[in-house]
Amino acid sequence: MKKDITRNLPNGTLRLVTDTPSESKTVLSPYGPLRAGLITSRRTPDQQLTELLSCLENQIATLESKYLEVCATLIEGLTEVRAQLLVGILDTVGTDEV
Repeated sequence: MKKDITRNLPNGTLRLVTDTPSESKTVLSPYGPLRAGLITSRRTPDQQLTELLSCLENQIATLESKYLEVCATLIEGLTEVRAQLLVGILDTVGTDEV
């Protein structure tokens, strides 16, 4: 059975991937001894900024979509109210001759 465990840490992501429980050997890495199957990745400040920018762009796209939907609803509502007011004015003024 394959096991995949991922943890987000302040300085990077820690990921453990194992196929069997017997994979508990220690291996060397630049970050110290690790068990077999343990993968670490450090994010550089540029990568962190890129991820943050991507997140912000997604949020902006969502907000822009909601804003356009609200504007369309507002315009539709104002058009309907304006039409009703115009009909009311024409009903009252259209029958009176000056």
